Amino acid sequence: MTNEHVTHQPLDVDRFLRETKLTGYQRITLPTGRVIPGADRSPVADLVYPADLTGKSVLDVGCNYGFFLHDAIRRGAKRAVGIEADSEHYRVASTLATLWNGKIDVYQGLLEDVELNEKFDVILLLNVIHHVKDPLPVIRKLAGLCRGTLVVEFRQPHDAQFVRECFHKQEGWAQGGSRSILQRATRRVQNAIETRFLEQITKRLPIIGVGSVEYHRSYFFSQLGFKNMFQVHNRLFKAVEFRPSLTRGQALALCDCTPDGQAGD
Repeated sequence: MTNEHVTHQPLDVDRFLRETKLTGYQRITLPTGRVIPGADRSPVADLVYPADLTGKSVLDVGCNYGFFLHDAIRRGAKRAVGIEADSEHYRVASTLATLWNGKIDVYQGLLEDVELNEKFDVILLLNVIHHVKDPLPVIRKLAGLCRGTLVVEFRQPHDAQFVRECFHKQEGWAQGGSRSILQRATRRVQNAIETRFLEQITKRLPIIGVGSVEYHRSYFFSQLGFKNMFQVHNRLFKAVEFRPSLTRGQALALCDCTPDGQAGD
């Protein structure tokens, strides 16, 4: 799937909502004021975007329904581009994008397959890097497309699923529903202790963890591991600032990809 792009007829929003089963993952306020129901992602937008994006361009990789694209335009961005691999999410995102009179474009496919012949001031890779097969080519491509800030949300080694990978893999991933209340409470306390333990011992270590669950949560980085891999060894950006994510076990990396900070391969 490369640069698949669809032109829609004028959108009947009411009919579209009646005929579309939404997941509730993103709440989106449309230009008309109509609200697509879902989770409020605006606190995340406040973390990754400046208040004013006037004249800027934005790329969101793994855009889902496109909340961050719509929010970018509301903050003054002149252009917002989304990439979404899931066909149904793409259908919703590309349809809603038509309400912004050409300011938003959405493409279906993986980042590796989509050809973009432009650079962006802000690029978002939120809650995605643990899904990719190889994170280095992905970050390398995004750094090459960015002339400002690349924001990467990544899972850390104390992420709950990686804790289970480390300590309880032999028990399987599914948690049986037949456990007693006491057993479930004991397991929760045990998991909390294990998570805190990994959080403390990996905080200052350059750790990269690789999980065994295909697609879901395959890569886990400590902050120093992320910096060493992408900034120090591969010189893909000149500086990185870490901020807490709103999701436990994750962190945000704001990577400086301004032209004087980029280096060759």
